[in-house]
Amino acid sequence: MDQGGRMKERTFVMLFFIIAGLMYTGLYVYFHHMPPSEERKALDECIEEVSNNCKGLFNYASMLEDENARLNRLFRECRESR
Repeated sequence: MDQGGRMKERTFVMLFFIIAGLMYTGLYVYFHHMPPSEERKALDECIEEVSNNCKGLFNYASMLEDENARLNRLFRECRESR
């Protein structure tokens, strides 16, 4: 292979790697700076909740129990007043 052929081959290989590197960088930036999907958001919230010992879940369950007791009390009062 002559000097000109090797030069063209080296230029082609360098251009190939430059283009591949730019594509990789572009895809990396695109996928790592996208807003998270709904599934990812839900998973992140779940992980955060578990790492806080499910405090929010227990608070919510306690609120539901209190509301259930209040509604049962109102129901009994309504039924007894008939």
